[in-house]
Amino acid sequence: MTPEMSTEVFDHAAALSSAGGEPEFLSELVGLFRAAWPTLRNDIELGLVRADLRSVEQSARLAKAASQNIHALRVSQSAARLVADAREGSFGAAEIDFAKLECEVQRLIPHLMPFTSAQRFKRA
Repeated sequence: MTPEMSTEVFDHAAALSSAGGEPEFLSELVGLFRAAWPTLRNDIELGLVRADLRSVEQSARLAKAASQNIHALRVSQSAARLVADAREGSFGAAEIDFAKLECEVQRLIPHLMPFTSAQRFKRA
């Protein structure tokens, strides 16, 4: 399935509508997500290494909100599962769901490239 066809990964029409129909504003939201993800990813990973599930929950909650802003459904759902794992104190599930979250972000990247082609999505 081409990036344009998959609304589960990135719903361009809904994202554009939420951005008031302004492509420039949507590009800004996408840029904010892309800029925030490496830090959020590192914070979640560090929280897991330190067994600090409160930190994991906080960073996953921010990832969920940022992905909801751009209508990245699968990333948002994965982040929500990670939030729930951390809140419930389920360390093993949190590790698994973090790996799933990373996979969903990697799946999302090609869908975001047209909006921020000048920026590089870096994995920290």
